[in-house]
Amino acid sequence: MDVPSGGQTGIIKLVRDLSGPLPRTDAERLPEINEAVKARKAVKPERGAFLGSSLGSFFHGMASGQFARMDASYELSAACDGCGVCARVCPRENVVLENGRPAWKHDCDNCGASSTWCPKRAISQGGGVASGGGHHARVALGDMRLR
Repeated sequence: MDVPSGGQTGIIKLVRDLSGPLPRTDAERLPEINEAVKARKAVKPERGAFLGSSLGSFFHGMASGQFARMDASYELSAACDGCGVCARVCPRENVVLENGRPAWKHDCDNCGASSTWCPKRAISQGGGVASGGGHHARVALGDMRLR
């Protein structure tokens, strides 16, 4: 899927365009709410993003069925030393160490964290290994949520 210059995939952009503006946060509305209370004035509530929420839920439901297959093409090279970084950075807790080697539990959202943060570059997906610049240069492993 092509990613437009704004960084949104086509489906996400479509959902956001159809939804209209998101309701403002309570912090953004607080001054307006305070004035309405002081003036004892009724204020019409903002409409929710029903269409966007419905479409988003629909597309997420379709995508979540893919999670079980996302890690099927992950490969591990002999360079793996069993350090466990891949398991500690996986946000879905999909990677576990078994006998000192990573194993995937088939609940992957294909974020690429395990291959991007592997210090040995031992994890590839379909033969492609994440480049050394796979993460922002100012983000260190210590900045990651590690288990």
